[in-house]
Parts: sequence; C-alpha cells; structure tokens
Amino acid sequence: AQPGPDVPLPNARTRLLKSLSATSFALWSMCPAAWRMTFRQNLDLSWNAGAGESELQNGGSGGAGLGNVAHWILSKWNFSDEDYLRILGLKDGHLRPEFRSVWRDPQAKSELAGFLQRFHSPDGERLLARLRMAEEAGTLRREFPFRLDLEGFDLAGAVDVFWIEHDAAGEPTRVCVRDYKTTRLPRDPARRKWMDDFYAAQLRFYAFALRRLFPQYAALELDLALWNLRSGEEQRLTPFDHDAEQALEAALREQAQGAAGGPWPANPARCAGCAYARSCVFNPSCLAGTADVGRL
Repeated sequence: AQPGPDVPLPNARTRLLKSLSATSFALWSMCPAAWRMTFRQNLDLSWNAGAGESELQNGGSGGAGLGNVAHWILSKWNFSDEDYLRILGLKDGHLRPEFRSVWRDPQAKSELAGFLQRFHSPDGERLLARLRMAEEAGTLRREFPFRLDLEGFDLAGAVDVFWIEHDAAGEPTRVCVRDYKTTRLPRDPARRKWMDDFYAAQLRFYAFALRRLFPQYAALELDLALWNLRSGEEQRLTPFDHDAEQALEAALREQAQGAAGGPWPANPARCAGCAYARSCVFNPSCLAGTADVGRL
C-alpha cells in the first residue's frame, strides 16, 4: 500500500455549555466536582446531607413544591394582608397541577401563611413599602424570565423581583434586586457560610444579567439582598463595582468552557460547610475513612 498525502487535522472547536443558570453558576463556584455530580451525572446529592440539611434542596415539609408555590403567591400578591388571605383561600383548581399537592397539605399551607405574615417584621415593613412604591411607579418586575446571549452561550433564569428607584427629580438612581429563600438557616457556622456564599453567587448572577439586559441602567447603583421567608429578615450583599463585574463575566466564561469538557476538580476548602459533603467521595475526611475500611 502506498501512503497518501498528509491531511491536516482541523482545529478543534472550543466546547461551551449551551446555557448557565444561577444554580449552575453558584454550585460550580463552590465546587466543580459537586457541579459535575449534579449537572453531568444527574445525581441527587440530597442523600449526602445531614438531618435537617436537605432543605437546601427541598425547602421544607412541602418539598421543592413549597418554594415554588411561595414564589407563585409572591408574584400575584398586592402586598396587603387581605390579598394574601384571599390567595390562601383559593381552591386548588386555581393552581397549576404540580402545586396542588402542596396546597392540600395543612402543614405546608401553614408555612405559606407564615412566610407572608413575616413581612410584618421591621425588615419586612421596609421592604413592603419599597415594593408598593415601585408597583405604583410601574417599575416593579416579578418572576422576570430572561435569556441573555453572552457570545457563545446563554445565561438563563428568572429573577424573583427587581425594581428601579428614582430620586426626587424623577431620575433613575438604583436597581434593586431581591431573591426569596425558603431554606431554614443552619446553626453551624461553616454550613451557614457555605449557604451564604452559594446564595450570594446566585444573586450576583441575576444582577449581572439584568445589567446586560438593560444597558440604560448599567451605570446605576445596585441594591442587592436576599429575603428569608422563614425568618422575616433581609440579608444585604455588597454590590459589585466595574472590576468585580468584569471578574464575574470572566468566571462565567471560564465555567462555560471548563464545565463543558472538564476537568471538574474538587474543592476541599469547601467541604467543611458543604451541604453535600457527607459521604462525598471527594471529601478528604471521607476518603480517610474509606482507606481505613479497606485495610480492615
């Protein structure tokens, strides 16, 4: 056989994820190995959580549906007690089919009522006043879906609530973004730190997307906070500046490429507070225990 002429190989195209969600970005920023198990291997990592910790995934007695129903109520509520009582009194036929099992659960219904009653906390009254003002001004957006093309991949999701605030002259001054959470806050400091960082990454993802979707507001001050529906407390985040926004975009691009083809390294520095660390094969303490068992 006679060899033919050499054929140059085509340049390999850079592989990118098709889209990123806030949860995907937040989990990747915490631990790429945990991201791989969740988003590539489709493992339910809630089995790794300790007692009472699986609520990071399921939101409490009503399961994942409890948080979804709470967000639905908050998207319809006119911020008065009379209206949330009216909504809670609706027959389940008014709800989407996947919400009805939660609606029929008395304990879940009680929790939903508590979420709304806690807006009468000091933080909640201040937030309600701002939400009412934004609704009257026509700048309030709730359950706002988006898909943003970031040159090769998309950012996709839905913002719980955001609005634009104006100064006395009527000029826009501030973009306010809130993310509602139904998770019970853990007592363990390491677990709390992990959860705070995870949720902060999600909220910054939303704020970044909004600034790109609405370039006319990109220069405005950012007002970012998490609202915990169980505690009735607002947890404010430091808004990012231009340099931090550039770093966030670089992190998004790095994930879009790195998560598509690997590697997916574990981040042992996060194991101490990780919701999924219990029995995780990448947890150093678990690996040590496995080695001891092997020697037996």
